[in-house]
Amino acid sequence: MKGIKSVQKLSSGVKVYDLYKIVEDDYREAQNIMDNGKYTESIHVESAYNHRIDNDFVGVYECVVDSIHEYNAFMDRLMLYSLDAFPSFEEWKNNRIEVDGKAIRLGKWLKRKGISDTDIDYYSKQVRTGQHKYYLTISDLPQHIVGMTYYSNVFTSCMHPDRTESIHLAGALHDDTLLVAYLHKDMDDIEDMDNKLLARCNMRIVEHNGVQLLIPSRIYGNDRTQEIMNRCLSQLYDVNIMSYDIRCDDLDDDNDVMVLRQRTNGYYKHRINDHKHLNEEIEREIEIECPYCNGNKKTNVWIEEAERDVCVKCPVCDGEGITKTLFRYDLDEMIEIDTVVDIGTYNDDYEHFGDHVEIKVKKEKLKEHMER
Repeated sequence: MKGIKSVQKLSSGVKVYDLYKIVEDDYREAQNIMDNGKYTESIHVESAYNHRIDNDFVGVYECVVDSIHEYNAFMDRLMLYSLDAFPSFEEWKNNRIEVDGKAIRLGKWLKRKGISDTDIDYYSKQVRTGQHKYYLTISDLPQHIVGMTYYSNVFTSCMHPDRTESIHLAGALHDDTLLVAYLHKDMDDIEDMDNKLLARCNMRIVEHNGVQLLIPSRIYGNDRTQEIMNRCLSQLYDVNIMSYDIRCDDLDDDNDVMVLRQRTNGYYKHRINDHKHLNEEIEREIEIECPYCNGNKKTNVWIEEAERDVCVKCPVCDGEGITKTLFRYDLDEMIEIDTVVDIGTYNDDYEHFGDHVEIKVKKEKLKEHMER
């Protein structure tokens, strides 16, 4: 995209561009995406959308991913084996190695050499792009929020409009501390993201000790694009954007876990005014109060010889007070539904409680960052 100048350069070499000078909010595009799903077509995007709280995170970040460190890390693993030769950087990068004048897949060669499945799997997940430019766009625009899965042919998630859970896109539009990060290859992709989205991560604005931080949730993509995205995020510490390395999981030491809390603007109130046709044949056995003893478990029997009633256990329900009967009903009714439901942002790797969210992070990593 010609004529666009960066507005900042970080110490990592990342160039930062003003997103709003490249693309504007597009409610029509966002509504078209929502209209693609039967679970989201009733959501009016412009009504659901809230502008985000003031922040300096929104922008386009031009990152360079260099995989020489990945190569060295893999060589460190291979050094633990008794090999007579090691792959060159180019062989490692291209997944091809020459053996007896013939090029074969490096993974196949590793298998022949007795390399463990764990180390071969490690290699398959590495980023081997050499040195390439990627763009990480952090956006609050409505079309990017609702397109967080729709725009990708690399991955899918429950936030695609054809999935039941996608109703939470309404909550994401409403949530004023939620941003979305997109990984894509070219600057021009921003104007038309269809099938350009390589990886995606929802990001939460959190204030800690008077400093705004941007904390990632789960990264969606394939193995390589997830890794590339996280490496791009790791270049943005200058502007308090965290990589996924700050997050913790169930395997982390509980002593190193810290819970960050951030207020939110609550749930999106979605009004449903609709008619539903209920058409069902009902046939089931149900328990009812015994109609003979009226649930008393006993009944009176007239004894002529004694000229009086005698109290006995109910013979119909056997003294239980309830009995079973077969219930049949053909339901064919049109009913009106008029209600308001609360829709929150999808709880993606954090807890959403309506008025606040809680996100677990690694205490020591956060401390290191705050002390920089």
